[in-house]
Amino acid sequence: MNRFSSMCFIRNPLAGNRQGDVEAVIRGMLSGMGIVFETVCTAYPGHGTVLARKAADEGFGLVVAVGGDGTLNEVGRGLVERETALGLLPLGSGNALARALGISLDPAQACRALLQADVRPMDVGRIGDKIFFSTAGVGLDAEVSWRYNNRSGRRGLLPYVALTVEAFWSYTPKEVKVILDGGATVQTRPVILTVANTAQYGSGVIIAPGARPDDGLLDLCVIEDVGLLRALGYIPRLFTGTVDRMSGVRLFQTRTLRIVQPAPGPLQVDGEAVMGDATLDVEALPKAVRFAMSGNREP
Repeated sequence: MNRFSSMCFIRNPLAGNRQGDVEAVIRGMLSGMGIVFETVCTAYPGHGTVLARKAADEGFGLVVAVGGDGTLNEVGRGLVERETALGLLPLGSGNALARALGISLDPAQACRALLQADVRPMDVGRIGDKIFFSTAGVGLDAEVSWRYNNRSGRRGLLPYVALTVEAFWSYTPKEVKVILDGGATVQTRPVILTVANTAQYGSGVIIAPGARPDDGLLDLCVIEDVGLLRALGYIPRLFTGTVDRMSGVRLFQTRTLRIVQPAPGPLQVDGEAVMGDATLDVEALPKAVRFAMSGNREP
């Protein structure tokens, strides 16, 4: 039996490079199933949030983000603290949340899984006035996201790695103070300072191996200022989930934290680059979203 009687698919027509005729896949999968469904496209930044709220107000049982992590962020933002369930058809270049939750990257398989998906509560993170589902950061990852999102040409892992190496040469780490729950303070000059709700950046890069989106906590990963050769040595660890075993890497778990920087600067939120304030308050929002995922997967 289908879990949902109505579904609204919100598609970003600019996301990723693997879309094909995803609307045909949706129609082919759902037609004749007795499910009321519609597909709508975003037309401007933030439109996904507006469309998700509208779909929830109209009584759709499931709202599905069709796109990458940025699309998921927009759509999910509109469903925080609402009863309407959130689903995902991943079509982005990184697909951090899909990989973390074991959602198929094949649109047909992901759509089929929604028919029998369980709805489970999932945490989200808040940094400043932004919501994130996977990660947010203020270090080199923010700089790379800024460059990646503003470049033209091929997307995917290899261009991202090339940009990371290029940015590393010109990036100057800044002194940052982090205040954790209970007042513990971390004074650091990090290359990477990432707050994670799930383990992955995307494309298989695991930045916080112990992060889970259902434990009410955020995982803070701090990678200290290191030289290029040492940094290159970290790369295999990022794909095997063992970066925490490297010297200069510190991991913390906390429900809230405050990041104090010398000045405002770039901020990475689910892979999208925005400008962030000098002081950023961060918190976990436990069970803030009801997420639809295959019954044999754990969040």
